[in-house]
Amino acid sequence: MLLVVAVLIEVFSLRAYVAAGRVQDTRTRHLIPALAAANSLMQAAIDQETGIRGYVITADPVFLEPYAEGRQQEADALAELDAALRDRYPELRALVDPVAFGLVRWRDSVADSEVALVDEGRLEAAADLVATGRGRLIFDAVRDDLDALTAAIEAERAATRDELVRRTDQQFVVAQAAALAVLAVGVAVFSIARRRVTAPLDRLVHEATSVASGRLDTPITPGGAAEIRTVSDAVERMRLQLLGEVRQAFASGMVQAEGAERARLAGELHDDPIQVLVSAQWQLESLALRVGDEERAVLGRITASIVEVQSRLRTLMFRLHPPALDDEGLQTALDDLIADTFDDGSGAGSGRGAARSGVATHLEVDLGEPSTPLSEATTTLVFRIAAEAIRNVRKHARAGEVTVSVRHTGDGVQVRVIDDGVGFGPDALPSGPHGNSISRALAAAAGGWWHVAGRPGHGTIVSCWLPALPERPRSGADVDPPDGFDVDAALPHADV
Repeated sequence: MLLVVAVLIEVFSLRAYVAAGRVQDTRTRHLIPALAAANSLMQAAIDQETGIRGYVITADPVFLEPYAEGRQQEADALAELDAALRDRYPELRALVDPVAFGLVRWRDSVADSEVALVDEGRLEAAADLVATGRGRLIFDAVRDDLDALTAAIEAERAATRDELVRRTDQQFVVAQAAALAVLAVGVAVFSIARRRVTAPLDRLVHEATSVASGRLDTPITPGGAAEIRTVSDAVERMRLQLLGEVRQAFASGMVQAEGAERARLAGELHDDPIQVLVSAQWQLESLALRVGDEERAVLGRITASIVEVQSRLRTLMFRLHPPALDDEGLQTALDDLIADTFDDGSGAGSGRGAARSGVATHLEVDLGEPSTPLSEATTTLVFRIAAEAIRNVRKHARAGEVTVSVRHTGDGVQVRVIDDGVGFGPDALPSGPHGNSISRALAAAAGGWWHVAGRPGHGTIVSCWLPALPERPRSGADVDPPDGFDVDAALPHADV
């Protein structure tokens, strides 16, 4: 319907354009030449009158030249006026006749007689004829008729110009309406195309990006054109394949094997590179006691660099696999992790409620006397997921307080890391190829779930549940928190 309206408006616009063109054509083909011819006729009459006067006064034949040329110019101008006005403007053409008749009368009754008297040598008789004023009266009447003709042509030209302006304005308005109609049609077509093509494509991009960021439980919704459905089906098959591989990896013990490898690397760091660096530090300190001040200063800087390397290696060792996790248990390992993450170097002690780097930290571990104790693999996985969430608080949250809780639920363990930091909005879910996405994939592969929620200015909560014995990976529909899980109630603005 809008397209039909747009076409009709374009037709009216074209008609207005053609009408404006006709007005311009009329002005160009008729009125402008007529005005030029009227001015030429005026000049021809003046040249004739001037020539006659000069010839009567001087009897010099040279003055007859403008008189003769004026008569020829008069004939040409009258012919042009007739051609321009006869068919299109008969009322203007009627004003030409008095001018032509007056010029003929002026020549017949005065001008030609004055020329004949001068030719005969009767100069006084010619002067007497001029003195009667008859010629002046007739010529002034001719000039008045010429002025009236010129004024009438100018008036018609102004009216034509006004009509052209009116039609041009009308054309502009119609063109604007046509443009708006075409724009409306374009918007309508775009909306239809978006509903049928763009919206399904945007949804596919959003879901595929979520899968690529590690949310393997995000199903790909089919829909849209056949080509989009084909791509959706391919991405869904890829997602299911990746999810199956992650589950298979966990079920086959690859995750446990990775934990063992991390523990082995941490042990080798402690037993070999760190011990060598400690020995080098002691030797340098001993050497510094036997050299001068300048050399001692250099050795001091080298020793400080070695100590810094030791510290970084110990941090790396701790992150690979904290020794306390095997020797003293999950609570001690988490407490050491919190101390390592938030320690500002001031020597503040660790423990519940300790303030580190201006952040108040709370650790709550309640494993009770479970009927099903946590497996070694689950304990390691709890630590890895909690460690990732705790480090994210330090990196991104700008929090003043953080609470880490680990509670046995009978058949599994629930982990929560809650902060009162900047939080995030619904369109800024923290995700990526590592970190959060890996935590979510590991929880799903172990048969549990992982979830992150937050509000701008109200902090963030990372929640996770893992089965005590991760032997049955959960299906893709079950990796989110259960329906009874209230995330909002756990955010820092509410009672935790």
